[in-house]
Amino acid sequence: MRTRVGLVVETGAARETHHFALLAGYGAEAVHPYLALETLQQMAGDAEKGREGDQALHQGVGKGLLKVMSKMGISTYMSYTGAQIFEAVGLQKKWWTSTSPVPRRRSKGSASSRSWKKRSACTSRPSATTPVLATMLDAGGEYAYRVRGEEHMWTPDVIAKLQHSTRTGKYETYKEYATLINDQTRRHMTLRGLFEIKPAGPAVPLDEVEPAKEIVKRFTTGAPCRSGRFRPKRTARWRSP
Repeated sequence: MRTRVGLVVETGAARETHHFALLAGYGAEAVHPYLALETLQQMAGDAEKGREGDQALHQGVGKGLLKVMSKMGISTYMSYTGAQIFEAVGLQKKWWTSTSPVPRRRSKGSASSRSWKKRSACTSRPSATTPVLATMLDAGGEYAYRVRGEEHMWTPDVIAKLQHSTRTGKYETYKEYATLINDQTRRHMTLRGLFEIKPAGPAVPLDEVEPAKEIVKRFTTGAPCRSGRFRPKRTARWRSP
C-alpha cells in the first residue's frame, strides 16, 4: 500500500532546509510547514507581502534541496524521496528503519527536544519582576556560537589559539589549539570522539611492516579521459564497460 500512497507531512517543526531534506529522505512527497507560513504572514502584516514571503520561503527551500541532492548525485526529488541516504547517529533501531552502527551514547533525543521546545514556548506572562528577555525565545546557538547554546567545533577560544599561534609562531600554542580540535572524548562533536581504542595486541615491529613506497604502488586514482569516462591510473589491466 505504501508504494501506491503519497505521503504529505503537515508539521510546524520544519523551518529550514535540513528539516525538509530529512522528511523527504524518509518518504515525504510533500511538506506543509504551516507554522513557518503563518509566521511569515504575521510578520508581513499584509496579504501581498505575505505571498512574497511564502514565495521566498519556497525558493529558498527549493534551492537548498537542489544543493543537497546535487552533492549526492541525485537529479530528481522523487529519487531522493525515501532514499534514506543519511544516518541517524545515536538513535535506537526502534525509531528508524535505517540507523547508524554508532550506539546511543547520551540520552538526548526526540523526547527531550520536544520537552525543551514546550518549556521554551509555554513561558509565563511578563510582570514587573520578570527579568529582561525572560519571555523571549532562546536563540539556541545552532548557527552562531552562544555561551549556553549548542556545542561548536569553532569556539572563540579555539580561534584565538589558532590566530595567536600563527602570528607568534609558538608551537606550544598550536599544540593547545590542536588538542582542542582533535580531542573530542569529552564534547563528542565527532564520530571519532565516540570511539575508544582497544589494543589488539603488542605493537608490530617496523621491520616487519611493508614500506610506504611499496604500498602506494597499489593505489589507484580516477582521471577523466577524452571520451568523458573515468580511467584509473597505475592499473595493470582495465577494460571499458
